[in-house]
Amino acid sequence: MKNDLLEADEWEYLKKHFRMNEASALQLTPTHPAAHLLDEEKCAGYLDQMTAFMASPSRKVTASLLAKRYAFLTVAPTLYAMTMYNKGLDASIGNYCLVLSEQSSDPWLSHMGMRILAVSSPKDGCRNEWRDRVLAGLFAENIAPVWRNLSKLARIPRTILWENAAVRLFSLYEKRMEKEATGEIIERIRDDFSYLVKLAPPALFGEDSHPFAPFYGEEPAVHASNQPARIRKTCCYYYQVAKEEDYCDACPRANRR
Repeated sequence: MKNDLLEADEWEYLKKHFRMNEASALQLTPTHPAAHLLDEEKCAGYLDQMTAFMASPSRKVTASLLAKRYAFLTVAPTLYAMTMYNKGLDASIGNYCLVLSEQSSDPWLSHMGMRILAVSSPKDGCRNEWRDRVLAGLFAENIAPVWRNLSKLARIPRTILWENAAVRLFSLYEKRMEKEATGEIIERIRDDFSYLVKLAPPALFGEDSHPFAPFYGEEPAVHASNQPARIRKTCCYYYQVAKEEDYCDACPRANRR
């Protein structure tokens, strides 16, 4: 396994589309180690702070929306770099810091800072083994323990949190990557996606069973607006904080109406 850096245009893409930043560039902005999410007292404090800021009705709703945002800022850029650039970000939770905004114009969790920018890349003929290490670092060592703590503190089923991550995963591979890729990268996109949603061993995700497989269907359904979409199996509770009780496009509640 080789260590390198992202090219300037690659890093700019992750900053622009996934709100990644170099931690040292955020020195004037209040940041918090992402590892605080594994500390029960600190994580509970963040949940209560966010609950008040969002006028959320409960910690359960807050935890779901926090998980959606956390997945966007961690899962999306890590998998994008892995598949599109063939480069592995250091996705260990200790490498991240959270930028918590209280401005109405920004999401509550507005950016993610990275301390170590070095990336790994696979040796010739060893990409599958390298991919497993990238996925384990992201999911088993980061996402899964965060989900367990949120589930405990907010009394929310982990299935909801995992589907929040699954939604990001499906959109990333089925929409963004497929639209942007050409040539041999198309094959890599489809191979990585199939592995992630069907074939990867549960241990890579820090779970006893595959956390994404239950939410994946070969054919997207048609939701209430008559547009193709993969309808969720669980509700993320966004409608409980949205204006005028708005729903996500793939919300199972909206599509039963």
